[in-house]
Amino acid sequence: IAKQNYNNNSNVNIANKNNSNNTEETSNENNNEETQNVSEQKEEVKENGKVINVNDDNYIDTLNKVYEDIDGYLGTTINIEGCVFRDGGTMQENQFGAGKYYMYCCAIDMSLCGFLFQYDNYEEIKDNSWYKIEAVVDKHEVTDSYYGTYTEPLLQVKNITEISKPKETIVYQNY
Repeated sequence: IAKQNYNNNSNVNIANKNNSNNTEETSNENNNEETQNVSEQKEEVKENGKVINVNDDNYIDTLNKVYEDIDGYLGTTINIEGCVFRDGGTMQENQFGAGKYYMYCCAIDMSLCGFLFQYDNYEEIKDNSWYKIEAVVDKHEVTDSYYGTYTEPLLQVKNITEISKPKETIVYQNY
């Protein structure tokens, strides 16, 4: 799980769930009129139960925005794909990380970036396997010897499906 600085001109793909007729309206990233800046969307996210569909183009920006303003995204549904990993030292038994490798400059600076998830049926999840995950943003406090106590996102899994390893497993910052 990594925290990175973000560019305020980033875009994410947002789907609006309309509960009255169960339809989804999805913005098209290629249509600049319909695509909004993430920071502009967070008020709508809080008020309208938005869904953020994370893809390779908005992956890092979405992680950054949620980590930097956790309270602004509480209750937001996030759809994301990632490779599962666990850390027996810091994660609880029902938690796992899922993410992709982020390359900032070159291969030597790559790091695994993603979210921490909590899932009651955690025993079904296989390490180093790829999953499509639908989860709701929550938060929890973490204490470690280096950073002390801090708050970070903890996504509560609603649906999870194993998928084939995607063609692209590395994501980049879009400027």
